[in-house]
Amino acid sequence: MLHNNTSDVLRSEQLDQTLRMVVDSSEWTNAISKQGERAIRVAILGCSVSAGCGAEDSNPTECSFKHSWGSQLASWLDGFPSVRFNVQIWARRAVKPEYFKACTDRFVSRADVVMLEFQPVLQADSMQRISEELEDIVAAVRRAAPRAPIVVVGWRSLSSSARGRAGSCETALKTSALHLGVDLVLSGTLLPLVGNLSLYARDRIHPNTLGSEVLAQAVARLVARHTVDAMCSSTRMHLGTLQPRLPQTTSPRVDEKEWCTEDARSLPAVHTNGWSLVNEGGSGQASKYGYLSTTAEADDSLKPLTLNVSAMLPGVTCAVLRGSLLYEQSWRPSAGDFYVWCSGSCLCTQLPGGWAKGSDPFPHVTAHLPSLGATITSTTRFNIRYGVGDFSKYCFLHVKHIKRIKSSQRNTTRVRIDGLNLEVLDCRSLCFALLRPMHVSMVSSMIGEFGRGCAVGYREGKPGHLGPSCLQNTSNATDARSVCVKTLAKY
Repeated sequence: MLHNNTSDVLRSEQLDQTLRMVVDSSEWTNAISKQGERAIRVAILGCSVSAGCGAEDSNPTECSFKHSWGSQLASWLDGFPSVRFNVQIWARRAVKPEYFKACTDRFVSRADVVMLEFQPVLQADSMQRISEELEDIVAAVRRAAPRAPIVVVGWRSLSSSARGRAGSCETALKTSALHLGVDLVLSGTLLPLVGNLSLYARDRIHPNTLGSEVLAQAVARLVARHTVDAMCSSTRMHLGTLQPRLPQTTSPRVDEKEWCTEDARSLPAVHTNGWSLVNEGGSGQASKYGYLSTTAEADDSLKPLTLNVSAMLPGVTCAVLRGSLLYEQSWRPSAGDFYVWCSGSCLCTQLPGGWAKGSDPFPHVTAHLPSLGATITSTTRFNIRYGVGDFSKYCFLHVKHIKRIKSSQRNTTRVRIDGLNLEVLDCRSLCFALLRPMHVSMVSSMIGEFGRGCAVGYREGKPGHLGPSCLQNTSNATDARSVCVKTLAKY
């Protein structure tokens, strides 16, 4: 029961209305089986709701991990008999799931259970996009923690810009959870029972102290039910009446190699003229570091922020990479434009396909999105041919804050760069580039052939060569295209 005046309102059967228990029981049995050796590790990946923003009633404009639903969950689980839990929260203000998609293992590799909380930042997206984003983060978690059951936790935003989209967002989450085989906890079904606004901070987005506790209790209910079931299953396994079904694990492939920055403090910046390293998220785990520019120019008088990409790739000499540049995106008119390009021993190009202009703008990126209704860390992706030209040169990525096109504003916008992640282009993406006709996209075709050469070089043992395994045994471009046709037919 709750620790406050909702204890007479919310009963177990009402909390059960928030749950969608989809995960195979053997996955929870495997997770709970560790309880004899150590505490069960629960990792929470989330946005500002998980960071405890608005959760402290006496200071609702700040983020307080101490009052967050994850901390409240830890308190509830502390009371569970004979099983110990250790809850670790990885959360950032205003980030979407893609923030955790790169280098996911640093967050969840040691986790027994993983929880994902992103509904407020997903409510602005289409149902198809929500499904895609959830599928991507679930796949990333499963690569990093293949034996961990996954729970998607939804907190409904009541902000004026997102309220009307809550229903479609929750429908997409339900459909995707069933398809992906993950558990789901949705707060929306509880709101009519206790009164919508009584659970919210003043912004009507984040849960207040009571809302955080209500959400924590619903999640604790799911964990408790699975734990009891798992402990009973463990007894049956001990008696030989139930056999465990564990997920298959595989060793990481060369095309799954990735390099990430923890935050902007670890960016390999070599020129920062006009850009300042700032923390705009507060102290502790709610910190939000980025390189900030508040001066836009239309000419070449301002030097760009320059990152030494080679410093992130020690030993690599030949690869086609997917770069993901993290930046602040906002509905606020002050959000500016910036231009991205590469120099030295690499070439950076836009992702192939007409859809990329909308999903991943490059090289001109506009951070201002009036329909967003929030300020978040977003991502734009691009391809990098790494190791072209003179190998002795470094690969540099440049970001320049530019004057907004068709705008009379000057020196009044801002651009903040929050991080850079890199990964070897996988087989599907490289094949998509390789199969594009030369007359449609010469750049894509060249990327595909360059990537094939790097992959073959890896098979031949050439130092620093990386590429997807599907192309490592191809002898020429024709052979590679034949392999790619078969590969893409699987999707």
